[in-house]
Amino acid sequence: LPASQHASHIALARIAELAGDTSGCRAHLERASRAASAVDLRAPIPDVDAELLAWASRTARAYGLDARFGDGSDAREHTPSLRIVTLGTFGLEREGIAIESRAWRGRSAPRLLQRLLAAGGRPLSRERLGAEFWPDAEPANARGSLRAALTRLRKVLQPERSATDRERWLAVDGEMIGVQEETLAAWDVTTWSELLDRAARESGETALELRCQAVRSYGGAFLPDTFDDWALELRRSLEARFAQAGRTTIRALLECDRPAEAAELADHMLALDPADEVCWCARVEAEVARGERRTARRIVDEAIRILRRELDAEPGPDLRALAHSLSEVP
Repeated sequence: LPASQHASHIALARIAELAGDTSGCRAHLERASRAASAVDLRAPIPDVDAELLAWASRTARAYGLDARFGDGSDAREHTPSLRIVTLGTFGLEREGIAIESRAWRGRSAPRLLQRLLAAGGRPLSRERLGAEFWPDAEPANARGSLRAALTRLRKVLQPERSATDRERWLAVDGEMIGVQEETLAAWDVTTWSELLDRAARESGETALELRCQAVRSYGGAFLPDTFDDWALELRRSLEARFAQAGRTTIRALLECDRPAEAAELADHMLALDPADEVCWCARVEAEVARGERRTARRIVDEAIRILRRELDAEPGPDLRALAHSLSEVP
């Protein structure tokens, strides 16, 4: 009976989320966790497929739940079978073990994975991928290079796969190549975006906490060493969303009289973009709110110095106003 309840509540949680009922989603996840804990389930439940179980674990982590989902582990300590990092750097972990760069045997295979992820689950044709990756090559040569890159990618993602095993991470259908939903779920961009999406559906303290978690977990620019058009487009989109979320969250923390947390988030944002004058102003305001006017004056001076160095620009009116208000601080 507990196993059946476990499976039912996970399914109901997913239905609630799709219906926009975040409180119902959370309640069903808590009940699913209690059902799993009641009998100390140590193996995945047959009635719950891996994708739905992975979704339940990710969602529980986003809500900060100390949850169990049929494998006897804490959701926050669960080691996913695949983890893909593209924010701030590129990395891939399989069963909790980082894949070394030499395993890729070149740049084509990781670049292919990155391109497929950036497509957001939409399959791309072999012809398009060949033209993008090897624009100066003859079509037949580009096709052969793509085939070799795909073979290497398969070996990295699923090294034990035989010719008769199903593709777990890739979705290859004739001329079209994409990734499975489970692969997208393992991608840090998906996890980060889902946090902000859930925050947008929530309100009050829950929404604020989810936004704080999203801002803290943002690791940096998407594939900072890649300058293809598809990477630049996604990078700009993510950076704009991060900046908006961060500024809104810091302002909300200041309004809630939580200046220490506002200062922490501002420091994180400035570490990623030291030219963000809006964040510098918020950082100064946080120190003023804490009664640390001398520290606030020092931060103003640092902001002006960095803005001149990074942008070769004078501070804007808001930062100048803060500097003026603190001008008599020793």
